[in-house]
Amino acid sequence: MKKGLFLLAIVILLSVAAFANEVIVPTLSQPVMITTAGQSAGAAMMKVLFTKSQIKEFVFEKLVTSEQIEGYKTLVIVAGASSKGLGAAGIDLDGEIERVTTLIEAAKEKGMKVVVAQIEGTARRGASSDQLFSLFVPYSDWVIIVREADTDGFFTSLCEENGIPLTIVEKSIEVSAQLNLVFE
Repeated sequence: MKKGLFLLAIVILLSVAAFANEVIVPTLSQPVMITTAGQSAGAAMMKVLFTKSQIKEFVFEKLVTSEQIEGYKTLVIVAGASSKGLGAAGIDLDGEIERVTTLIEAAKEKGMKVVVAQIEGTARRGASSDQLFSLFVPYSDWVIIVREADTDGFFTSLCEENGIPLTIVEKSIEVSAQLNLVFE
């Protein structure tokens, strides 16, 4: 009997310890500003995923500035560097990093939640994209990615190191259901 109680106590303690270390996905609020970091097509894909979700108060703006986020409660940044997209937007990677850094700083000052997403898989992994993620994930409140983007554990490690909740979906279409779970 004592042995059984002892084992039960250990199981309870381990469960509490595991729960205490769990990083909880925050509840997010509308309205939402969706933008890109790197000018890839992922942000336009995210707009479609929001359209398919139950979240109705959102705006998509590729080159949103810190002055344009007044009144929004959540900033969703879909990151992934595209040289073609950057060129079409008339901005280089350094300029994009400056724009998004200023945007995140302003969002945090306004009390907004920041979400970083990678929904394009391996197509948007590489030195430039990983630089964006390394810079912006530490300032996010939640990260959502497709599994294919994390085959090397990059996002898992980055989020664990920074205490950021990470949600991994198999396919980008599954993002809509996850959005419904975290938005009020």
